[in-house]
Amino acid sequence: GSSWHEMNTGLKERDVFSLQQTDAGTLFAATNHGVMKYSKPSGEWESASLVEKETTKPGPKIPAKIVKGKKVPAHEGKPIVTVEKSEIVSQVSQLEFTAAKWYAASSSGIYTTKDEGKVWHKSEIPGENRFLSISATDAKAFAATALAAYLSTDGDTWTQLDVPKFVTGIYSVTVAPDQSLWLATHQGALHSTDDGKTWTHVTAGLPWK
Repeated sequence: GSSWHEMNTGLKERDVFSLQQTDAGTLFAATNHGVMKYSKPSGEWESASLVEKETTKPGPKIPAKIVKGKKVPAHEGKPIVTVEKSEIVSQVSQLEFTAAKWYAASSSGIYTTKDEGKVWHKSEIPGENRFLSISATDAKAFAATALAAYLSTDGDTWTQLDVPKFVTGIYSVTVAPDQSLWLATHQGALHSTDDGKTWTHVTAGLPWK
């Protein structure tokens, strides 16, 4: 840290909220306009925000017909699969990488990727979608908005947890090595050893406001 140099080429004046590095050394940035990836060969940041949403519709109904003297009954044709492409253009507050899946907590929801950021998929989470923090292990993922916390064991299906009513603001979340959950809040730290069913208010040693 004795000297610093800028690595802003390609960011186009984006704010960077957090950085995450892969095991191979590739650097990713959570910005106010999506996810960016640093390319060592070019020395520039490039977008890594591609989102795909796959939709499957029932195939067309095919009427009964005679084929080579045999009657083929009416049936449904092959399902129609469409892929809609877009980009993460919202603010991304935090990135979290595990061996199986990567996560991005953004102001438009939680995004996941299984191919190291080539394609992201948005998780369908009812209610508030302005996520501020996320933490994950291979076993579970824990994410929070300013007032709500959600838990997932597969990164796709999320369950809202009951946060104590006295909490007026959540700042960040952590999944500890023992798989217990921690909430950093305006009212101090909260700890759960049963996946958010109950919480212990841990304030011993914390300075009083």
